[in-house]
Amino acid sequence: MRRIGIAAVALMLVGACAPHPRSTVAAPADGTINLRIRSWGKTVFALSAAPDGTLVFSKAKGDLFGQPPQQFTEHRVKGDIAGYRRVADALAPARRYAGTTVVCEQRITDQPYGRIQWSGPPAHHVDLDTGCIAPATREIAAAVEAARAAAESATASAPSTDVIVIEELPPSQ
Repeated sequence: MRRIGIAAVALMLVGACAPHPRSTVAAPADGTINLRIRSWGKTVFALSAAPDGTLVFSKAKGDLFGQPPQQFTEHRVKGDIAGYRRVADALAPARRYAGTTVVCEQRITDQPYGRIQWSGPPAHHVDLDTGCIAPATREIAAAVEAARAAAESATASAPSTDVIVIEELPPSQ
């Protein structure tokens, strides 16, 4: 009888330790992710990934440093939630730096730079300067490259659209 009592108490304790189905907390959604990498003020590539699976990948076309307007090839897909997840997962290492500033003691000038933005919650971003010589920069840059590859792969079979961006000129005096 004593063994049955011990077994019953053990089962109750194990049951108390098991998570209740309603108590499990899902990881926070990344929200819409926007990433843009530039060089000398010109966009090299950009991607946007929304939780509903809308993915847009744009890549500069032709001479990046030619005169405006700048031209892009854009691929867009809808409903590719797995593609969104691949982009979000690729950027996870960079996300841990969001809201912080990477301290850069040494810098190579004239290197690509950009920003990753997550709409959240909470909304936040991380900046990337590939000329910064720091472990965090290497980690963020590797995440950006993985996200670029994931977005380009996910949108590769989508029809492309040529997009022309006319840069805004400063107002005349």
